[in-house]
Amino acid sequence: MERMRILKDFEEIRERIRRENVGFVIMDCIGYTDAQRNIIREAGENIKVISTRRALAKVLSELI
Repeated sequence: MERMRILKDFEEIRERIRRENVGFVIMDCIGYTDAQRNIIREAGENIKVISTRRALAKVLSELI
């Protein structure tokens, strides 16, 4: 149930991003999931989303 509430919150955020014509989002918590990131990306095809989790994974993959 908690997961569903969190995803619903992100759906509301997605709609706000659409209304305010946001073009760039930084998800600055390592706890954000890909599901949450995908909801934000649905706000528009030109929106750029940076996820801390994905950025960290990319950097670590370059080091290994």
